[in-house]
Amino acid sequence: MFTGPGDGQLTDFEGRHIQSLRDRHFLFKFKILQIGRTDGRHLWQNIFRRFGPNLTSKSARHGCVLYSLYLHKTKEDPIPYLNKFYEGTREAIKLNAVDDVVYGCYAICMYGLHTGLDFRQIMKHAMGFRVGLMSLVKEFVDEELFLLECMWEKLVWFMAIDTVFRNNCSREYLEFLERFCEPIVFPTWRMCPSWVNEALTTLRVKIQFVRFVVAIQLHGIPEISDLLSTAISSLNAFVDQIPNPFAFDWIPSGLWKRVDLSVRCLALLGLTSAMLRLENQLGTPIPQRITLIN
Repeated sequence: MFTGPGDGQLTDFEGRHIQSLRDRHFLFKFKILQIGRTDGRHLWQNIFRRFGPNLTSKSARHGCVLYSLYLHKTKEDPIPYLNKFYEGTREAIKLNAVDDVVYGCYAICMYGLHTGLDFRQIMKHAMGFRVGLMSLVKEFVDEELFLLECMWEKLVWFMAIDTVFRNNCSREYLEFLERFCEPIVFPTWRMCPSWVNEALTTLRVKIQFVRFVVAIQLHGIPEISDLLSTAISSLNAFVDQIPNPFAFDWIPSGLWKRVDLSVRCLALLGLTSAMLRLENQLGTPIPQRITLIN
């Protein structure tokens, strides 16, 4: 179930990019979610605890290197590292090294979403991530389990930005997002810190928002879809008009993120209310799949 044998030797080139991951903490940073954390630890450290300082997982290592290539806007040809990622992932699947596959598929999805990889390819990797995640929730505990939920939410949100939050999203993509966003039961963290509880609220509201948007566009009548499009457009315009929080010394940037999300959550409640009123007026029931995550 866990990490398969890997090659811990890095080339100088790979070493620089893995060091960049360690220094800049991209992909696994989740800084805003850890605002209230006081133990001096960070979520990004979990990938090195699992795979070692050189990331012995070939799938995870080459996925992270590819993302680093994008982040640094290097002219290095990514194709050799894509090939190494696929080779490492196939090997991990044969060895049933599910954690390798989950971390690797997450990294390659984020790379693809930022570099314009065909969305159908991203869908395949994302489903590999989800299938592996469903296995790991039974094995992982506490902080690393929380990290997996953060990774899942990040994929949900960025894939929604690339599809459902744009005009004319295809039904194929909507149906995929509906499946990918289906609730996953994560075991309760023993002695869960307060900052994790706060972060989980943020994660689950964002996932629910995406599920709500997808469900309306996929199953709602045209009038409801038009209402949704207008409401989201108005909401974004409102958020953009809020004064820059950095103009006020006493408002930290993390609080600004929470204010932004709060506004969007209020919009979600408003849209839900509108849906209920339309149901009463039009006699069109809301699909039962539109339910709040507990």
